[in-house]
Amino acid sequence: MAETLLTPARLVFVFPLAAPLISIGQAVDNDLVILERGIVLKHARLERVGDTYAVDDLSGGETWVSLRGLVSDLQPCSRKILQPNALVQFAGALFRFVARAPNAYALEREFEIRHAPTTLGADAANDITLNDPTISRHHAEIGWDGVTYSIRDQHSTNGTYVAFNGDPASERQIETNALRDGSLVRLGNVRLVFRM
Repeated sequence: MAETLLTPARLVFVFPLAAPLISIGQAVDNDLVILERGIVLKHARLERVGDTYAVDDLSGGETWVSLRGLVSDLQPCSRKILQPNALVQFAGALFRFVARAPNAYALEREFEIRHAPTTLGADAANDITLNDPTISRHHAEIGWDGVTYSIRDQHSTNGTYVAFNGDPASERQIETNALRDGSLVRLGNVRLVFRM
């Protein structure tokens, strides 16, 4: 039985924007693959424009943007120049456009941890579904003992790794490990930040 948490935490998926053109959609040849209902094969494209990016909708109207960063302000768009903190929603997948350093950007997606245990994996039956070929169907589980959050590998093929202190150099493969605000978690090739 899942225990509802009074203070939910979240995992933040970070997708660095390193190329001048980034394709988004369900097709496996996209740079950012999102395998969720409503996402089409070639859903959208991000294009470097000066010192920022523009988003182009390729889905026929299933891309929305809020330049103010508010869900209530999301508007459908065909093309929009993004600014830091803008929200971009591809069908039901909501991302925040963030500046990580001068002229270095990323898309971030938050997954709330509302109850424990919370399951993570490629199978749609998980609480948090992660779309990557290196993710096992039932990859890991986040637990709560009333004081501390922890993550436990579920005998995944490509392993679960944690940098408890947030320093990537201290990452190690784990079976079970405590988490704190800022801990880095890697499931296969998918990198996440744990936030409380």
